[in-house]
Amino acid sequence: MVSVITICLNCENCIEETMKSVLLQKDADIEYIIKDGGSTDGTNEKIDRCAKSITNERIYVRHITEKDDGIYDAMNRAAALATGSQIIFMNAGDRFYDENVVRNASLYFEEKADVYFGNTLYVMKLCCFPQLHYADRKNGRISVGHQSCFYSADTLKEYKFDTSFRIAGDHEQLRRIFFDDKSFLHMNLFISVCDREGISNRRSTRHFDEVYMIEHGGELIKDGKYYGKLITWKLKAAVARLFPMLENKRYCLNNLKRNRYLLSEESLFKHHA
Repeated sequence: MVSVITICLNCENCIEETMKSVLLQKDADIEYIIKDGGSTDGTNEKIDRCAKSITNERIYVRHITEKDDGIYDAMNRAAALATGSQIIFMNAGDRFYDENVVRNASLYFEEKADVYFGNTLYVMKLCCFPQLHYADRKNGRISVGHQSCFYSADTLKEYKFDTSFRIAGDHEQLRRIFFDDKSFLHMNLFISVCDREGISNRRSTRHFDEVYMIEHGGELIKDGKYYGKLITWKLKAAVARLFPMLENKRYCLNNLKRNRYLLSEESLFKHHA
């Protein structure tokens, strides 16, 4: 069984789309945990209404409402309740790529790994940006989105999210798992669809600071290198919002480079470390 977790807070406008993408999954046994942090809008009413419409007997819904200390505390709390052998987070606003994702991903579970990851389709202003993720042992680099990975239950319970991070805790947690030499298995599937505009909009200085600190050994030294990267970060976000077709081209070119690298006979890249 797979546990799918959705955390939410005042997400009345998007929770139903996320839930439907889970409830429409075919040929898969799913424990669906929805953890609300105490919404004051109509989120919980929509959750209850959507849950009552379920007709698939292989999907079991658990709706929990309790206060928490932010995104990563909520994700830790929900993960502690999960009973599935694999766990994926599909938080409010995100959704599965199609109705066959969990079934198709489960075919990869026969090969044991700590994290199974696939690809993500980002959407912004009617443009789509396919993101091919990777866990590159040769060069010590990782690009994996938590919405597109299934954690083994034991791994997720060992590697909890660090709640001192408010925005980039998932990035920190996946890097921690990766650099502890846990196994990552790439699935040749698109797993999730995410709102790329939302990601651009939250490219605040705090978001940058957290990512920068994570990728620089936990240090945040605001020197020339820091400010140079911050300016680049902000410019890329602005270009993405103003010229989505250019952003689409950038994604596609990056994916081509990754594919060439993966297919190179000289590459020592291993999807499964």
